[in-house]
Amino acid sequence: MADDDDLKLDVGAIADKAEELKLVDELSFNPDAFEEIKRELKTFLDEIVGNQNLRQFKEQYQAKFHVLESSYHKEQKTLK
Repeated sequence: MADDDDLKLDVGAIADKAEELKLVDELSFNPDAFEEIKRELKTFLDEIVGNQNLRQFKEQYQAKFHVLESSYHKEQKTLK
């Protein structure tokens, strides 16, 4: 009888762990969404190439994207 109780606890613990991992995955940034952001950034930067009035804006935008990208990679490393 004790073995049955231990088995139930083990199965419950496995289910709890699976649910926790699912919640962590839901919190993480979706890789497909990140790739879409990268494509949009490239498209945007291609559109403003040559516009000297937007040079400073472009540099700031690239710097902010670099921070986002770095954060994304650190998050992925942490989650692994």
